[in-house]
Amino acid sequence: HARKGGGQERSFFSAVAKAFDELQPSGVLLLPWDGEVPLLLVVRRGALPDADRCSVAVVNPSRAGTTSYHVADGRAPPKVKYGTALEIGDVPLSRLADEAWWVVFWFGVTVPAAEAAAGRLKRGPLAVLYEVLLPCLAGDSLDRAIAKWEATARRRAGRAAATRRRHASGGERRW
Repeated sequence: HARKGGGQERSFFSAVAKAFDELQPSGVLLLPWDGEVPLLLVVRRGALPDADRCSVAVVNPSRAGTTSYHVADGRAPPKVKYGTALEIGDVPLSRLADEAWWVVFWFGVTVPAAEAAAGRLKRGPLAVLYEVLLPCLAGDSLDRAIAKWEATARRRAGRAAATRRRHASGGERRW
């Protein structure tokens, strides 16, 4: 609702800032966006001692943008060509809570896609998000940030599986 303009940007920014102030370690914050291309940003704050880091998932339920940015990896079944969620991690919470990032988000994602398609703008709303804002959060290119986060997730899953096997077999083995 605040997105419609009329000076409501301030209320959006203060609501987002308050939500980040109240986000507890291990907490999840859902930020829906009802723009021309609807999005859902899912912010997951790290558990202690990593509470100063978070992961950000962009859920894009529309076809717009998914063909360029949400291409499924080789592990997906062959018929699945695109995903609806894209996640980057190890994002400093301070970077995501910075009002400047949200100002660029607000004004970048509200540009009319038709204006960009007609060549009157350098980037459309999704290009601003995927090519400028997410790499800014990650501190790296989007491709590298996704690859690093997926590698981290695989390592963590492997460690968790090893721990479960160790506990299931009766404890730690001593050699």
